[in-house]
Amino acid sequence: TMSQELLCARCAHSIEGEAVRAIDERSWHKACFVCDFCHCALPQQYLAKNERAYCAVCYNRLYGIYCEGCNEMIAPELFQQWNANASNAGPSPVLSFAGRFYHPEHLLCAHCKQPLRDGLSEYQGHPFCQKCYSAVFRV
Repeated sequence: TMSQELLCARCAHSIEGEAVRAIDERSWHKACFVCDFCHCALPQQYLAKNERAYCAVCYNRLYGIYCEGCNEMIAPELFQQWNANASNAGPSPVLSFAGRFYHPEHLLCAHCKQPLRDGLSEYQGHPFCQKCYSAVFRV
């Protein structure tokens, strides 16, 4: 049987070698998988709307991203810092958990309700600090 040719969702040319699979299992050349608004290369965590991919900064500028903890919009400047700090080990101005975004002070342990600062564990979609996770689940 003949294998089906893989076409890039952006440029419609054939993809040979490594492809990016995203949004509805479509494929892109790595160089073609860019923000639909500013055309920057997209990181592992991109945001999609109406079958288009965006970097967090542009998505926030266009549609607004709200903190799951307080329901206030997260300022676009914080996402610029977040993108710049992606490889840095310093404190992050924005936290992401289970595909949702938070101000650092609003991502709380589901058990003790304290801000999660030093790592977290997940159970059934809920974040836990290491201490509570160990105590509650006896691990």
